[in-house]
Amino acid sequence: MPERASLGEGIDRAWAPCPADSAALCQAKQRTEAINALRAYLYEFGRVAPEGIGYLPKLAQVVGNPGSSLPALARDICRMAVEQVELLTARLAAVTAKIAAASKAATMPNQLQAMPGIGPIGALAIETCAPPMNQFRRGRYG
Repeated sequence: MPERASLGEGIDRAWAPCPADSAALCQAKQRTEAINALRAYLYEFGRVAPEGIGYLPKLAQVVGNPGSSLPALARDICRMAVEQVELLTARLAAVTAKIAAASKAATMPNQLQAMPGIGPIGALAIETCAPPMNQFRRGRYG
């Protein structure tokens, strides 16, 4: 049985994770972990790489260069890490596109995106996790 979460003043509903943002967040976290693993592998062999996804093409170039000082086994491991990052980047793009399409198709998320700082992921998360607005008597607290 799921846990119960109290939302205040007698409003109580079953706890459920927000599916709108968890898939994208999971993919982004896995991609970051793979990039950091690649950077760590290269660091073991004296190659210092800056943080960020923007440097991945340069890292892939170092890994793909047969004339570099990387041993063959290390080059294979790093190549697998580069392929994993590329796969996760493609999956993240696909999930993000699906979220944007779902957010554009629904009325409430479309309205929420008019607010500064609210994008497709945030709008769907609010729609999914927030209680229906008709449960509140008025817009002000108290």
